[in-house]
Amino acid sequence: MILDGDVTSYTRLCDSGNQVQYEFCPACGTTMRLLLSDATDFVVVPVGLFNNNEFPQPTISIYEQRKHGWVHFECTMEHIE
Repeated sequence: MILDGDVTSYTRLCDSGNQVQYEFCPACGTTMRLLLSDATDFVVVPVGLFNNNEFPQPTISIYEQRKHGWVHFECTMEHIE
């Protein structure tokens, strides 16, 4: 994947003390990627950026303690708090 064009970024301090850098389009505000200070080998890319209805279902869900009460998961997956 190639990310091309201008991005604006801001860094947020997590509850754990780690940092997440959000990079987003300065024109429309779409989040393009996230960089994690404690997982520098990974780049998080939101699945909504892809025009592909065939993406597989998620296999893991993290940080669920902050999800909205109306969010429910129909599929079987690993849950990590």
